[in-house]
Amino acid sequence: MGYSFLVTNAHNPAVLISACLFYIFLTTVLALAPFYWIPYFLIKSMDVNERGDVLMDIDGEPTMENATPAQQDSGKLPFPKLGSDGSVKMEYLDIHSLRWPELVDLCRQFQITHSSMNMATLRSRLKDFSSREDLWNRLKVGARRAHLGPRSNKDENKAAVQKRSTKRCEVMFKDNPAIARKPLTALAAGQQLGWNEAQHKADMDWAIRISTKYLYYPEETRLQLAAHDAEHLSTPAAQNSLMKQSIESTNLQLARLIEHITASPSQPVITSTAHHVPLSMLSDVSMTSKPSATTSDLPGTAPAPSPAMLPPIFAQDEGLAQPTRTLTLGNGRKLVFTADDIPSPPAVSFAHDIPTLNKMWDDTSEHWDNNSQLWIKGIPIPIIYWKDIYTSKPNVNWKPRQWKGIKGKCFNWKVLVHRYHEGTPDQFWASFSEDGHRLGCKAILSWLSDERKMKNKALVEQIKAEYGDCFTEVFCYKKNGKIYVKSRDCDIVKQYYKEKGIVQDEEEDEADEGSGGDE
Repeated sequence: MGYSFLVTNAHNPAVLISACLFYIFLTTVLALAPFYWIPYFLIKSMDVNERGDVLMDIDGEPTMENATPAQQDSGKLPFPKLGSDGSVKMEYLDIHSLRWPELVDLCRQFQITHSSMNMATLRSRLKDFSSREDLWNRLKVGARRAHLGPRSNKDENKAAVQKRSTKRCEVMFKDNPAIARKPLTALAAGQQLGWNEAQHKADMDWAIRISTKYLYYPEETRLQLAAHDAEHLSTPAAQNSLMKQSIESTNLQLARLIEHITASPSQPVITSTAHHVPLSMLSDVSMTSKPSATTSDLPGTAPAPSPAMLPPIFAQDEGLAQPTRTLTLGNGRKLVFTADDIPSPPAVSFAHDIPTLNKMWDDTSEHWDNNSQLWIKGIPIPIIYWKDIYTSKPNVNWKPRQWKGIKGKCFNWKVLVHRYHEGTPDQFWASFSEDGHRLGCKAILSWLSDERKMKNKALVEQIKAEYGDCFTEVFCYKKNGKIYVKSRDCDIVKQYYKEKGIVQDEEEDEADEGSGGDE
């Protein structure tokens, strides 16, 4: 048919050309057909997951050939599970039935990298982890360094002094120490992956109770409440004066009664029907002094004793008395206080306000402004006395560790104030300014520290030249039965001043050249 068609239309060139092109195309398709069909069947034979990702066996990925027939049928893989006693046990999980969030949770639990990965990659990593039991040890308690494995000989390497947090942890988990160091990502027995509705409800109930119990107030409301409390808690000066007069009058009457009873033992003692009134109720009682009897009403009344002879008044029983300290202020006034009268060390900084520091430093100075960040019993306490207030010596239970927290700051403030007093404020800032800008406290302290070190170093050279061969015998200390020669310049200078009886204007401190010393 095709041949007859060509013979019939041989006189038409266009028809001949079209027929030739058609036969050439048909021949080419038939010749190349095998090369198209073979790759197609190869691709169809590969495993393709639900997201269209081709799963290929790369670098000898472990398969389930070594698994038991039952496990192969179920499709479950062995994974480690941390027991309550800290040991690693085995459980079987079907990772092919898990969704992407659940696969991520598993990777997080087994400490497997899982960021920005699809389901096929996550399953591949989980299969690799399942086949390598040497990686399971990373879940054991104490294996904090994966490249070193679980630690051994813990008792031998245990620190001599444990941290307080470690001691508290041991006390809390003494029945089951494995839980104390259990990884945060580990799941408890019976806990399921994913959302926990019961736990969420319990958390929300707890949050509602806490927010109801501790209401939040804006800053303006808090300031108003604080002002209201201060107004009601403050005692007027007139009421304090009346209370003082009433107490003095009562003490005077009691002293006369005691003296009368002692001087006239033959006189009958009249039982008083008066009741003791606590001092806390005096604010609600009229404080007008109204003696119940005059001295003429008492037979054989002795002369009134002087105020110095009056018995002291104790705020509480001696058996319950707390230890007290006495601080002598610059004006000669003695302040007696207990540890409960002292607030916590003020969180204050003078980094950009040295003049204010100068006004709060010493109440014997002309710069004292009768103001401070620390008040005790309504009296401002200069910073120079803070060490006497917060140091725990000699009372061990007196504000423990509070002076240690502010010791460094107080030393730096002392250095700044002493240098500030060496001249006028203009001279001080002329020495510590660059390009017309004043330096900060940190830069000034660094400069003064370097200056002090250079001064001590030069003085140590003079001391060594002065003592010669006797230097090692004089400037030494004993520790653990051995004799050591002092090496820190500040320690040598301090002992030299002590030997010569020289009082230092600026006492060296541990905060000067690092913590600790030769001794």
